[in-house]
Amino acid sequence: EGYQRESAPADSAAGAPRATAPAAAAQAACPPPVLPPPASSDTRPARPAGSELWPIFGLLRSAAAVRTDRLGLLAEQLTASAGGAAPGRPGAPAPPLWHRTALQALWAGAPVVGSGLLLLSPQAEEADLLLGVVAASAVSEEARAAAGARAAARMLELGRVPQAVALLCACGLGATAAVELQAQGLWEDAAALAKSSLSPAERAPVLARWADHLRSCGEGGRGVEVLLSLGSFGPAIDRLIEMADYQPAALLVRALRDRQRGAAYPPHYLSASATTPCPSDSEDKAHAIALGGASGAGVAQRAYLEYSAHLARLSLPSLAREYIGLAVAEGAGGAGALTLAEAEQMHVQFVAVQKRLEGAEAMA
Repeated sequence: EGYQRESAPADSAAGAPRATAPAAAAQAACPPPVLPPPASSDTRPARPAGSELWPIFGLLRSAAAVRTDRLGLLAEQLTASAGGAAPGRPGAPAPPLWHRTALQALWAGAPVVGSGLLLLSPQAEEADLLLGVVAASAVSEEARAAAGARAAARMLELGRVPQAVALLCACGLGATAAVELQAQGLWEDAAALAKSSLSPAERAPVLARWADHLRSCGEGGRGVEVLLSLGSFGPAIDRLIEMADYQPAALLVRALRDRQRGAAYPPHYLSASATTPCPSDSEDKAHAIALGGASGAGVAQRAYLEYSAHLARLSLPSLAREYIGLAVAEGAGGAGALTLAEAEQMHVQFVAVQKRLEGAEAMA
């Protein structure tokens, strides 16, 4: 009893009272339930069977597989973001996503996708447009030109005319840049660009349009100067006659004929409707080109006979007969040659026409 009294406090302090024999038997018959282990915080998927790598090591796969996966993921993201479209552009991704997607496409080696997103997004800024052009340059020259035209169009919409023109020139689209300058009313800037950086074939239509514009604005004299700088002598002579500047027209023909006789290379034959410059080795030679051929002879004949009619109205018959003779000599032996009688008849007709035009102007 003494031993039991001394050991009881120790058992209580240990917190484990000694079970009696009946209780031990009941515990052995009904064991306590086994609890499941606590859930692990590691959410990584189980390692795949075989020789496949963990997803975290996906970049160690082949380059083609990684690129395909990345582009597929980008496509899924763009499709999922169609609900957040920008106003006015159905299906366009929201600004943060399209920009991030474009950059990731460039990282994944897909310049066509990245360039398209940068150039077609309505939220693209100037830096984005330029990046799109640079990305397209890695595809082909044609892609660069198309991207440059698209980016320049966007810049023009934003009022960035100088930047758009510079971009077009940098992409080899100088002729398009000149057209855009003319569309903006910057005719002299377009002419300067054409004269400084375009080939003769590209320069001709730009300057011809400028001459037509000057004519419509009542500046026919400047338009004639433009045509002369272009080497379009036939149209220049026609404009002078239209402006009733008969003397300059006739003297220009004579100067061209004199230059033709002294030229050491074959002349370029311009018709009255020609607007392309002559082929030459230098800009100086372009001014030595003379009229020739049947159509050129017709331009010269009209200039001479119009001037002869003007001289007759000024009571200068001897000088008028001289220019009638020059008209007969022009194109002699060719399909457009005139006889003396035909030239005199045309001379009389031109006198009547000039008098009628002068009377109409006086009444106006």
